[in-house]
Order: sequence, then structure tokens, then C-alpha cells
Amino acid sequence: MSHSHVIDYVVLSKIPNDLNGTMILDVAMGKGWWGFLIRTEKGGSPLLVGVDISKEYVLKQRNLKIYDMLILSDVRYLPIKQGAFDFILACEIIEHLTKEEGMAFLKDIEDVGSKIIVTTPKGFWETRDLKGYERHISGWEIKEFKERNYEITVVSDLSKILRLVDRIRRLFFRLPKPLKEIVAYKQT
Repeated sequence: MSHSHVIDYVVLSKIPNDLNGTMILDVAMGKGWWGFLIRTEKGGSPLLVGVDISKEYVLKQRNLKIYDMLILSDVRYLPIKQGAFDFILACEIIEHLTKEEGMAFLKDIEDVGSKIIVTTPKGFWETRDLKGYERHISGWEIKEFKERNYEITVVSDLSKILRLVDRIRRLFFRLPKPLKEIVAYKQT
């Protein structure tokens, strides 16, 4: 799973600075970037749970010890009980699901979390599937999140350096021009 650093500030601004006693679920944690940022940029000692479909990522995170608990699971079948978490991060995952699966996924995370943060490219962004689960299957629009009562922030302002990096990345991976990133936030 990829991580777009242009959304870091916006996502972190939605998370309080003192996380003592807070339970956070990082769905599709990938390389653990959000766990790392929470541990280094926020105060307190939250219980941080990571979920990923990749055994490789789960094993790597076990060695790094950023997360308090790790779950190897497909996000379409989260083994989490209702109302279990204060925060749910679902960053750069929903576009890897069909629209129907994505809507069911949103309902599932809304059931298990008090505050939800979802990020996704705005619209459809075609990608290659390097590991068997990384291909984008659906595109998401602001309207779809607003209909579910999410607050929306659209991130699109790239610095000169990031624009250069993005051009190189697009050339290398033959990706289209960058799409805007949606950061959707909801309190249930």
C-alpha cells in the first residue's frame, strides 16, 4: 500500500495531541507510517492496533514494535467488535475495494470507531498491481463521503520538490497526473 505524504498534516490535525487511554485502529497499516507518526508526533500512550492483509507487513511491524497489537486480516472481514475503538484510520485503502465492498467497509468501520479518518485519491486513479492486492478498483468522490456525513478536506497543493518527485514517479510507473487527495473525517 502506498502512502501519500501530502496528507500527513491534515490527518494528524484530526487526531488529538494527548492520546492517553485512546484505542486506535490503523486499517491496512502497510509499512506502519501512521503508527510511526502517531508515536512520534502525538503525546500519551494510546493502544495502537494495526491490521493488514500482507503477512510481510505484519511480520515486519512485529519486529519494529510500533503497534501494540497486529492482526493479519483482509479489511473486508475485520474481526473487531462494535464500538471498540476511539479512532479508526483507513488511509489509502478504500480505492482497493469495489464500490459495494467500499460502502460495506465504511459501514463496518463506522460501527467499530467513534472517530473515523478515511483518505483516498479523488476520482479513479489507475495503478499497477505489484503484490496482488494493490490495484485500484474504484474511484471515490467528495459527494459520496458527504452523503455519509463526513467532513471533507481536499489536499492538492504540492511543493516544487513534491511536484518533481511526482513527475519522476509518474514517468517511472506510467501513472496519470496526480489526483487530489480526499481526507474524510467523521465522528459517529
